[in-house]
Amino acid sequence: MATADLDERMASQFEGNFMDATDIMKAGDTTVTISDVSAPDQEKDATGKSINKAILTFAKAKKRLILNKTNCKVMAGLYGKKATEWIGKPVTLCVRYLETAFGQKNVPVIRIKPENEGNLPFGMRKRYGSPKPFA
Repeated sequence: MATADLDERMASQFEGNFMDATDIMKAGDTTVTISDVSAPDQEKDATGKSINKAILTFAKAKKRLILNKTNCKVMAGLYGKKATEWIGKPVTLCVRYLETAFGQKNVPVIRIKPENEGNLPFGMRKRYGSPKPFA
């Protein structure tokens, strides 16, 4: 197989409409502005299955972020529980590592960075992850 073909096939694996940790790893911590919030079950994934989580759209960004429970709690802490009030607000996206998730170790995940990570509720700190991979 030619190198160009291999590169093309590998690049296509990372295409899609939604962000994953590798997108933020390349760019580093990234501050974006929320331009829209889609309610759960309003959109479908590539297989046609309904996405049962809110989705954030950002101004000037190609990809959107599916909002997991941890990030949703951070958003509520930053800007309140009404998602409609999040529109126009800035958020910083960063990568954190979970010791174990999805049957894997040292899983990189996207997190919305609160103003002060030390203020996260105690029960949420483990789910938020570590800034560095675990040894």
